[in-house]
Amino acid sequence: MNLTIPTYHPVMYNKRKEFLDCLEYLICSYIQGFGVPYHWLLSDRWGFYYRSIDDFTAAKEEVLIPFPSTLQKIYKAKFIHYEKRELLDVVKETINQNRQLFTVVDGRFLPWYTDMEIFSHFVLIQDYDPASKVFYITDLWPYEFSGWFPIEPTKQAYEVEGRYSFVLTEPSLQINEELLLQQFRSVCDKIIGTDPGYEGYLSGQKALLTCKQDMISYGRDLGIHLNKMFDMLKRVINYRDGFLEFVLYVNQDQTSPVRGEIDPALIILVEETVNMWAVFRNYLIKAKITGSVNFQKQIDWVDKIIEKEKEVYEKLISYF
Repeated sequence: MNLTIPTYHPVMYNKRKEFLDCLEYLICSYIQGFGVPYHWLLSDRWGFYYRSIDDFTAAKEEVLIPFPSTLQKIYKAKFIHYEKRELLDVVKETINQNRQLFTVVDGRFLPWYTDMEIFSHFVLIQDYDPASKVFYITDLWPYEFSGWFPIEPTKQAYEVEGRYSFVLTEPSLQINEELLLQQFRSVCDKIIGTDPGYEGYLSGQKALLTCKQDMISYGRDLGIHLNKMFDMLKRVINYRDGFLEFVLYVNQDQTSPVRGEIDPALIILVEETVNMWAVFRNYLIKAKITGSVNFQKQIDWVDKIIEKEKEVYEKLISYF
């Protein structure tokens, strides 16, 4: 069996464990399976990119595969993409190369996957048995499965989702304090909006201020946008929770070059920022449920978030 790379739940220091999606979770597990800490994938997860009240995100680019630049820049891992190929052919090819295949499937074909509202889902195919016509599949999030599963329903699930899969080459990592400062600088750029961003979107503090002004302009009509805002804010919160996980890691893990040297005030500030975003999100859904036409509390909360992110910025630049 080609199970030389162990797959188990990523080690997490954050008390909130749900800030990674299914593919992010698998990639972190895969990195960890080589005996390398995955946390540097989260080392500059921040960001607020805004075009309109119905179009904002935490990510600089909306891409299918997460961590694209970090995997290549920090971990020296390369992607090999397979598109529009027969699944069994790709599995044979990758297993013969002692690699494992990240595969997008329709979750409705997987008996352990019970959320019928979410269709696209990634699993890891680690081996296959041609005699028994089964794949060895690992799935870690949100439902856990690791074992042999028939090839035919897996192929059907793969076909429905457009026939896409990829492998990652073996990661390597050289950790030093300069790398930490580089990633802290990246977060600072995202907070104040001096990173390049991408076309048509504002970023950082200017993006937050514009969001606040738009909320004021909409007035009571803001109510019709609350569901969309609520959904998009989940990713904004998850990114900041990912950075919190990284900060906790560098302060506690034995592989960190600055173990025990992180200012506790930074950890507190990042956690407070995550909590503020979460409260803002909850205020929005509460307004939706109650049918509120007065959104002053939500507007005021954006000001609190802006100020708290400034505090995070000031604490981070103290490391330079």
